[in-house]
Amino acid sequence: MKRICKICGKEFAPHNPHQLCCSPECSKKNHRQLCHKYRATNRKQPEELKCPNCGKVFSPRNGYQQYCSAQCRIADKHPLIEKICDSCGKKFVTSSKRKRYCSSECLYNCSKPQCESPPITKPKPHDRTLADWCREANECNLDYGNYRALIESGKTFEELKARADSQGVSGHSHHRKVAW
Repeated sequence: MKRICKICGKEFAPHNPHQLCCSPECSKKNHRQLCHKYRATNRKQPEELKCPNCGKVFSPRNGYQQYCSAQCRIADKHPLIEKICDSCGKKFVTSSKRKRYCSSECLYNCSKPQCESPPITKPKPHDRTLADWCREANECNLDYGNYRALIESGKTFEELKARADSQGVSGHSHHRKVAW
């Protein structure tokens, strides 16, 4: 039994009863045509929607689009709120529910007594280096960790040095440590 190819019109002998095309190339072309025809007949025409923010009528690009633009989406999801600055008392507009200050200056220089936290200050550089701490610990005949712990607990270098001297231990001896 002979058939005529749907794409090129050539006569061919089919390998199975459902074969419509003479070659794989013609079969691919046929498949593309069928898919294109199916999509054209079954495609939904985009319906007109009204933007919930501005009221403008628009055609959505996909099934999930609800707003006519990104600006309308943001404006609708995050409306502007008028607030009073906790620091200077001026009115300002923001979209954030958490924002309390009108500017970065007011944030860092909060001067009102009802401010929850003190103004942020820059950290001061340490007046002692690690080498200084280690040298002082060695003079008191202590290791660095114990020396820092004792200093943090309120002891002074002079007290620790006097204690080491009273026990007759020199600062460079590593044989005996001061007991606390």
